[in-house]
Amino acid sequence: MLRQLVSAEFAQVLLTLTSLETIRIFDRTGTGLSGRFIRRSLRRSPQGVWDECEVGGSWDWAAPRLWRRLFHETGPVPAGIEREGRSVAPGDRSLVILARPVAGETDDLRVHCFLPTAVLSQLRWLVQADFEPSASREQLRQSAWNAWLMREVGTALAVAVTTSARALNASPWDLIPLDAEVRDFQQREALAQAFPNLRQATFVATRRGWRTPKAATWGLFRASLTLSARATCRLRQGATFPTSAMRFLGRSKRPPNREPSLYSRLLGPNRSAPQRSSSCSRRTTRTSSGSAATGGGGSALSG
Repeated sequence: MLRQLVSAEFAQVLLTLTSLETIRIFDRTGTGLSGRFIRRSLRRSPQGVWDECEVGGSWDWAAPRLWRRLFHETGPVPAGIEREGRSVAPGDRSLVILARPVAGETDDLRVHCFLPTAVLSQLRWLVQADFEPSASREQLRQSAWNAWLMREVGTALAVAVTTSARALNASPWDLIPLDAEVRDFQQREALAQAFPNLRQATFVATRRGWRTPKAATWGLFRASLTLSARATCRLRQGATFPTSAMRFLGRSKRPPNREPSLYSRLLGPNRSAPQRSSSCSRRTTRTSSGSAATGGGGSALSG
């Protein structure tokens, strides 16, 4: 038990209990583990939407880590949803906190109900909300209250990604979980809420300003440009993101290669990548609709 209390993972309690800044551990077993954890605030947004803080301890294994937290107030509790053991008045709201190490390590993040539960977060963020945990805190109860809160976590996730990209100059792609990463059925409630919100969020930086994921890509089915042979070949081989030719148009930077399934999910059903082709012709022509096509038996890119 004492080893758990002095672990770096337990220090994350200082991220979820906002009024607590120091935890002191007194070891009366004679093993010399007395010490403390400290949260030191570094900077905070004027509106209190986010902050950055450093959390560390007295022990060698609890070196200070820099964290970024985002705070989201939920909407009113829907009618008919109650939390066991607590009265909920009409119009009551709750607070969701999402926290993440600035360095990006996400292996030890958990779902918290003020204190940590045994549930690992699969959302790439430490999640704090007023959940109903099981008596052992090994899982969250299956209840309408928890389902509603998970949907609010999804809303908070979309806001956190947008805020991180626009206000904190963070790359958004590492902040969004991939569909295959989220296997917990309760956390998938959050993911199902986050993706539609992210499709409408303007968090992609382009030379022409902030755009939604869909608006930041080139609609291949409405293309009206004659491409170079090299660019055409790359597109026909299944490039999912803007190539050098597309960046020349000033539309968007190419997101990391590891994110195609995520990006396709955010684009929606009408922005799928071109089919792969085993060969590419060197000649390009313009079709009657204005889209690029390849000569020598190649098929039109626009379909």
